[in-house]
Amino acid sequence: MMKPPARQGTAVSKHTDDWSIVMPKRQLLSPDDLRQLLNYDPETGQMTWKKRPSASKTWNSRYAGKPALTAKQGNGYLHGSVLGNYLLAHRVAWALHYGQHADGEIDHLSGDRFDNRITNLRAVPRATNMTNRIRGAKNFPLPRGVVRTKAKAPRYEARISVSGKVLCLGTFRCPNAAHDAYRAKAIELGYSLRHITD
Repeated sequence: MMKPPARQGTAVSKHTDDWSIVMPKRQLLSPDDLRQLLNYDPETGQMTWKKRPSASKTWNSRYAGKPALTAKQGNGYLHGSVLGNYLLAHRVAWALHYGQHADGEIDHLSGDRFDNRITNLRAVPRATNMTNRIRGAKNFPLPRGVVRTKAKAPRYEARISVSGKVLCLGTFRCPNAAHDAYRAKAIELGYSLRHITD
């Protein structure tokens, strides 16, 4: 059994990526239970249904060997139902690969929530996961981590979020200098490459 990498950070909060919220009224399926029902390819991130000896021929001919947990949520996650339990595909992928459920949220490093390759997944607290969000449109076309101040002369402030608090990294005459300050701090904090380069 593979040992999962250590979770980055310490804080844990409940949210939509938390098993206890996703499955509040049913007992959590163990990784061993999931392994009896599903195959997972860590290189592609794809899951398929295993043949079930106790299932009908109709079920096996229709589902065995076919892709599993491929429905798309409005928020971009893949999901599906396993024995009546609503499950998020990335959390199942983690459990199948490491033989245990993730502690905290699972972050998609590339930002692509359909990409459930094990190299694209990491277990993190919510605050860390939030740093990997896609940049909002309100600052476009300014670089990530840069906002224009309300001063009469154009000034650009570098900001970064750390553990839910926004830190000001300084005010600059041009957005590129502000972004350089942001990038340096993001690298120091260990943010993902996508978060640094956008």
